[in-house]
Amino acid sequence: MTELTIEILIKQLANVDEDVRQGAGVQLIETGESAVPPLMDALHSDFPETRYLAAWALGEIGDKRAVLPLITALHDSNARVQDWAARALGELGDERAIEPLLDTLDSPFSSTRRNAVTALGWLHATEAVPELCKHLADEDPDVRSAVAEAIGKLGGDAEVATMLSAHVNDTDDWVRVSIVKSLGDLGNIAAEDAIINVLEDDNEWVRYHAALALASVKSAKAIDILSKRMSQDSSENVRRAISGALQTLEK
Repeated sequence: MTELTIEILIKQLANVDEDVRQGAGVQLIETGESAVPPLMDALHSDFPETRYLAAWALGEIGDKRAVLPLITALHDSNARVQDWAARALGELGDERAIEPLLDTLDSPFSSTRRNAVTALGWLHATEAVPELCKHLADEDPDVRSAVAEAIGKLGGDAEVATMLSAHVNDTDDWVRVSIVKSLGDLGNIAAEDAIINVLEDDNEWVRYHAALALASVKSAKAIDILSKRMSQDSSENVRRAISGALQTLEK
């Protein structure tokens, strides 16, 4: 693709027609490395549509020349630009982005905080876990859920499992689901009692994942409790999870 064609596509990122903007972005991604310098320049456009699409395209292309410009874009005045800059940095997989993304966890935009958390998970940033634990109390349930999921992916010791367990009674159903799933992913016996306590949660998917998590943490004392729950729980899904957990624990 010629430089002139790339320049035309960059200009189309600001078009009033969303389909035109998206189409230009896709073509720039397909162009690959030769589109990277113009896209980095586009991060400074006066049009937020151009800036966020440039960030998205840079993440999809995957050229690490874009890391530092994207780090700068984390401080853009537009939330959508920040969001896509965070996601792009996660996709690029460069450790230079870890500290800037950690700083972004204090962004006033909840969507940016959520995307920064997701990016840290993609970066396998195990050193971020202590800081992520502090954000289990974020005001936005989507952020809290993302934090819990990231911690489960990144792993942690008994201390991390204990900190995650402290939020197992979150007011949001899907945050609780994410927390219990992640406690299962951590597989640390320190979470045993917290998981047992949510076997009576009102949400069947919390109970479902609690049963599976107890198998993951190898909770011997949960065998009798799960056996009783088998006949008491009204959900077929939960009973199925309990059955599977018991088979694992009784081996």
